[in-house]
Amino acid sequence: MAMTRAEYDRPHIPQKDFYTVQDVVTLLMTSEGKVRELSRRKADPLPFRCFENSRRGMFISRSELAAWVKRNTILVVFRFEDV
Repeated sequence: MAMTRAEYDRPHIPQKDFYTVQDVVTLLMTSEGKVRELSRRKADPLPFRCFENSRRGMFISRSELAAWVKRNTILVVFRFEDV
């Protein structure tokens, strides 16, 4: 199957054990501000980690990100008749 122009132009993030804020921005196709907002919310924040006494260098493990996405999204099923 050929890639569409949008898929070709979109940055691709290789699968890895830990992702940076910028990686998550690309993976979730949202803004850095939104990702940081999600990491600060009171109910089920994005579980970023950082080194002690550091505001920079936040990271999240692949498994924690996957679990958070599963808890905070809904499954939408389309039938071909709906499209």
